[in-house]
Amino acid sequence: MEGRASSFAQRRARNTEVRDGKAKIGELDGKINALQSKNSDLENQMNEIQQELVEARGKICGLETEIQCEQKERSDEFTKINSKISQSDDRSTKIGADLKEIDSKVAEMSRKMEADLVDERQRNRELERKIAEMKRKNDDLETQLY
Repeated sequence: MEGRASSFAQRRARNTEVRDGKAKIGELDGKINALQSKNSDLENQMNEIQQELVEARGKICGLETEIQCEQKERSDEFTKINSKISQSDDRSTKIGADLKEIDSKVAEMSRKMEADLVDERQRNRELERKIAEMKRKNDDLETQLY
């Protein structure tokens, strides 16, 4: 009977081990299922984030293109403005040169007119002197006649 009791105890111990093993397997299966579900959720989130990243990259590319276009437009505007400034500077330089030439001509004309004025005044004095001399002669002749 002892052999039977020992064999029965061994079977009972094995049955307990099997039940405990099955319970542990069930528990681990539940954890695996929970982890797989969580992993699936994380994969879905990662896919959504990757999609958002693709959209964001598309927007960034669009904005970069827009910025490049605006920079080109501004560069073109600055080129036009610089060209106008250069033309304006050229005109200012030409106007400055023209003004210097005019000033030089005016100064030359002024000197000539002053010299002419001096000559004319001297000529007038000479003529006035001759007129005065002729008047004296005329007066002398009139005096001799009467």
